[in-house]
Amino acid sequence: MPTKLVLKRDHSICLETLYEDGEVLAVAKPFGVLAHPSPGYWEKGTIAHAVVDTVPAEMLEERGNHNEYDSFIPRCIVHRLDAGTTGVMVVAKSVASEKHLAQQFRAADLMYQAPKGKKLYVSLLLGNPAGTQHNRDITVTESIGRHPKNGRLWAVVPDGKPAKTLIRVHAFSKKHALSLVTAELFTGRTHQIRVHCSHLEAPVANDSLYAPAAKNKPFQQSLGRALPKGRQLLHAWALDLEHPRQQRSLSLRAPLPADMAGIVEKVWPGLALDPASWPGMPARWQSDVFGAPLKVAAPGELETELTELERRWLEWWESSEEGRQWAHERDLWEEEQRKRRRKDAIGFGVQKG
Repeated sequence: MPTKLVLKRDHSICLETLYEDGEVLAVAKPFGVLAHPSPGYWEKGTIAHAVVDTVPAEMLEERGNHNEYDSFIPRCIVHRLDAGTTGVMVVAKSVASEKHLAQQFRAADLMYQAPKGKKLYVSLLLGNPAGTQHNRDITVTESIGRHPKNGRLWAVVPDGKPAKTLIRVHAFSKKHALSLVTAELFTGRTHQIRVHCSHLEAPVANDSLYAPAAKNKPFQQSLGRALPKGRQLLHAWALDLEHPRQQRSLSLRAPLPADMAGIVEKVWPGLALDPASWPGMPARWQSDVFGAPLKVAAPGELETELTELERRWLEWWESSEEGRQWAHERDLWEEEQRKRRRKDAIGFGVQKG
């Protein structure tokens, strides 16, 4: 990683703004764009580069508290989507919002026992995840860990970390052997939806990692169109959060991207392109940008206010081995940054003298 990386605006990335105020920016991430700089993407090609003129300079500084030493993660980036996945991404525009949103995302990834999740994805699957049962709702609870034979991949393994995905089948085409589904996340494992769907023998369409070519090729031929490599048909459609400052919930929705909308129109011509209206969609996912008012916090407490359920899960995270390791690595990094700043200050004073 470059020793001192200064982000510059990448004007080639056009972001659709879903919501913006002084604290939060929500955008629809397009295909092929990374969340933050990493090898091969130091100068351009990420959400961080695209928001350079939109967020304050302090939010473009490396945030630390992570162990990805080959990545530059600015403070404004509080969560991520894979390059090949499209959909809702939230960017923090202040230090207070960064802290509040980061806590919410950590809690959202640890909601295994919660009655509902915070994230809902739309996907096209090769096959029917319900198999011959034809169930509309399928809950997958298999644990996920590194693939035993390929370190680049993740897989359902007996000694993996707990993972839970609720898959709802909204439409199925026998002609194309294609399912239109949403996947509600209760945990946040790497490639979780892709791994769980592959485990059900209904992998995400056009997924070059988890869907066999023997399924992907006939799928593309049946549609009469080619899709770019690395574009798994997975879209982060809905994200429910609490606004870091206002006493409101924030329900963010990203319209289907053109590639997925085109397939839905061709395979199910009578189906609306708004997932909120699909058969079997729970009413709670049909909210507007602003949801119900939140509980009013005491003065000075609003910046870190979480729901009781999120607070319990956050307490569990902070007491877990994984959470303690994360905090330890954060403290080491912050100490290293303090030493570097002191060294730079001493060097500046000597040079000035």
